[in-house]
Amino acid sequence: MSKPRLAIIGIGQYYRKLESAINEYFTPVLKADIAEVQAAGGALKPMVLSSRPDAILLLTPNHIHAKQILDLADLRIPTLVEKPLVTTEKDLDLVLESLRVNPLLYCSDFYLDVRSAPLLAWLGRPYSACLKKWIVVEADGKGLWGKGPSGVGAITRAEAVLLEGEGPARSFDGREWLWDPLHGGVLWDLAYHCVVLWHGLFEGPLSLVSYNAGRVRNALARPAAETYATLELRSSTGIPFFVRVGKYQEHENQRSFRIVGTNGQACMMFRDPNVFQVQAQAAESVAILTGSFYSHGVEAFREYVESEPSQPHGLEHAIAATRLIASVKQLQQAT
Repeated sequence: MSKPRLAIIGIGQYYRKLESAINEYFTPVLKADIAEVQAAGGALKPMVLSSRPDAILLLTPNHIHAKQILDLADLRIPTLVEKPLVTTEKDLDLVLESLRVNPLLYCSDFYLDVRSAPLLAWLGRPYSACLKKWIVVEADGKGLWGKGPSGVGAITRAEAVLLEGEGPARSFDGREWLWDPLHGGVLWDLAYHCVVLWHGLFEGPLSLVSYNAGRVRNALARPAAETYATLELRSSTGIPFFVRVGKYQEHENQRSFRIVGTNGQACMMFRDPNVFQVQAQAAESVAILTGSFYSHGVEAFREYVESEPSQPHGLEHAIAATRLIASVKQLQQAT
């Protein structure tokens, strides 16, 4: 079977992480950066159409997603949009209207689509079938893995932490648009992941209880986008959800999603490899997502493209996260 033809818009930092997997699972027929699109008069559709792709990757800055989605809708082919989907309610409305023309929108979120696969499997939630072969259960004390969430009892709270204080992810370098106070910052870059994860794992909306956002002292002198933030959220059933995110914080490097129950807890630790751990009844279960998670993300998109889809992927989670983060940004702008 021939590989699907792929048009790639945005060939920056994230593209370079995906490049090897893209070449494995697709045949690239167009690679264009923002400067090339601008040089062509900003009209994206003719450039993409001439390459005759089967699918599109939009790996471009947050604030131009809506315009590009609208421009490409008439092509009616699967289009992956890197998170966040959009960064304003107005742009969200425009994108939702565009789905009448092209519903094949793949709202990508790396943490939900790939890195949380063991957690999704344990909870009995849907995830890409191609990832099943990469989940390895290394230990299963007292059959905790098979018991699923009932093994930890009723859920009392959830906690998400994405602190990137070390390595290349610790700053906004290479993604200068993240300094924009409205369209950037760690709320869009990191907290968005956490909210999408919640909605992929559980039912019901979240409401904002409180938030705190600002800049760490050693951040470079740039515009006012936040470099750390905390959110206290609450589900419609009263479960508290605490989110803590940040960059530029030296020696702070933690990525996890924890579910605490009346009889134990489960934690998805976003490492390399990603490790899922359940502890209850003086026992422990451990499952690992093996392989390259960048490769898994591209494989999952190919699975979607080849499934002859008629519906978007991840849309409801993206809508919920966009609306919540946008509401916090509005509160920031008002103070």
